[in-house]
Amino acid sequence: MKEISKAFETLFEIKSAKITKLLKKYRLNDLLVTPGIIPGITPEQHRKIEILNEYARAISAEGASYKRGYPGETARYLYSLIGGQKQENLVALLYNQEDEMIKAVRLSVGGPASTYLHRQVVARAVVEYGAKNVILAHNHPSGNPRLSQDDHTAWNETNRSLKAIGARVCDCIVIGDNTFCSMDYPDPEPIPKVDRKSVSSGSESIQQKEDKNRRANLEIQIGAKEHQYENPIIQAAIKVAEAANSELPRKEIKISAPEEAVKEINRLFPGSDPVSGVLYVNTKHQVIGEEAVKFPQTNLQCQRITARALMHNAAGAILFRKDGDLSHNPRDLSSYQKLDNCFVAAGIDLLDALIVRPNGLNGEYISIKHSPALFSENNRGRTR
Repeated sequence: MKEISKAFETLFEIKSAKITKLLKKYRLNDLLVTPGIIPGITPEQHRKIEILNEYARAISAEGASYKRGYPGETARYLYSLIGGQKQENLVALLYNQEDEMIKAVRLSVGGPASTYLHRQVVARAVVEYGAKNVILAHNHPSGNPRLSQDDHTAWNETNRSLKAIGARVCDCIVIGDNTFCSMDYPDPEPIPKVDRKSVSSGSESIQQKEDKNRRANLEIQIGAKEHQYENPIIQAAIKVAEAANSELPRKEIKISAPEEAVKEINRLFPGSDPVSGVLYVNTKHQVIGEEAVKFPQTNLQCQRITARALMHNAAGAILFRKDGDLSHNPRDLSSYQKLDNCFVAAGIDLLDALIVRPNGLNGEYISIKHSPALFSENNRGRTR
C-alpha cells in the first residue's frame, strides 16, 4: 500500500497519506476508474489518473496472442481495450481464415448498464476487412462478467446475419473486474496475468503495431519523455498498473432487500453512536462505496450527495440513519423525497431510506420508502 501511495505522489503530486487512507476504504481500481472520489483533486490530476487507468489496461496486453485460441488470452487483450471503463463498450475482434487477428473495431459506447449492437455495423466491418471469424465482446462496469440473456440473444442474431456474408461469430466474451466469461466459460474466470519475459519481439501485425504505439503515446502523456523502463515516472506507473491488474475482484455484497442493507450498514458503521450516511451501489446492487452524511434537508445538500454518487459511478444508493429512536419523522420522508427528485434527474435510483437501531438490536429498522412500520432483519413481519 505504501508503494502505491508513493507512486501516486510521484505521478500526480497527491499526498501519499491521503491515498493510504483512501486505500483502506476503496480498491485501487476504484481510484483509477472513478478518480472523483479522491477529495480535492484538480481537473489536471483527474485527467492524468484517467490516462494512467488506460495505461494500466494497455500494458496488460503485452505478450498477448493475436491468434484466436484460449478465451482467457483473448480476454487479456480485450481487457486492455475495454477493461476499467465506466460505460459499456462493445468491440468486435476480426480474424482471417487462419484465425489471425486483423483488426479490433469499437462498435459502440453505451451507459453503465447497456449498449447497443447494430448488426449492420458489424457486417460492414467484416466486409471491409475481409474477416471470416468474429469475436463480439463488451465490458460490464459492475464488474460481474456473467452473460445476460440479452447477450445470448445478440450473439445468436448477429451470427445469423453474418452467415449471409460467409462469416460467423465464434464467441462472445464479457470483461468484468479482472475476470471474464464466454460462451464456453459461463462462470467468471480470472484474466491471465502479464509475463514480461514472454513478450514476443518477432514480426508484428498492423493491430500489434497500433497497440504498441498506443502504449508509447500513453507513457508520453503520463509524463515520460521516452520509453524507458528505468525512468522513475514509468516505474511508478507500472507499479500502479501491475497492482491494479492483479487486484482481486470486488466482493459480491449484493443488496436485494432492506434486511441485507441493514446488515451491511451495521458492518460498515459498527458501534452505538448515532450516524447517518449513504451506501452507493452499482447496476448489480453491489455496494461500491459508503459515506457518512447528514439526512439532506436542503436542495444544496441533495445536490452534493447526488454529485458524490456520480463520482462513485453509482447506479443507485441507499440513504440511512442509525438512531436509537425508530419513530417515524415527517422530515425523514421529506429528505427522501427531495433526494429522490435530485437522483431521478441525474439518472440514479434511490433504492430506499432506512432508519436502523444501533448495534442491530434484532436488526430493527424502518423503511421510509416501503413502510413506516418497524421491521427486523431476522423477521420480515412487523415487530410492533
